[in-house]
Amino acid sequence: ALDIFYAAADRQYLFAQLDLGWILHGGEDPVKYLAAMSGRCPLVHIKDFDRQKQQTDVGCGQLDLERVLETATNSQVEWLIVETEVYKISPADSVKVGLANLKKAQGR
Repeated sequence: ALDIFYAAADRQYLFAQLDLGWILHGGEDPVKYLAAMSGRCPLVHIKDFDRQKQQTDVGCGQLDLERVLETATNSQVEWLIVETEVYKISPADSVKVGLANLKKAQGR
């Protein structure tokens, strides 16, 4: 339903704030979805899920961070928000893991 809504709305008036983890969890390709929303998503939430659909630290699951970063750059994303709602380690350590995995995917 959101696809129809966004297709009908003028890009200059309606922005989106996608959560790539929940798109992945729902069985869709989050990178494809992000590309389709190019120019509409200044903020994008990144969370990750393993094959059993359990939340995990960013970069430790099925989300393809290299493709996410490339598509985010090409889609005018201004901010990536590393997010985890279920922690297997401390929240601070989870953020460190996610940041390290993003840097690794970026080649740094």
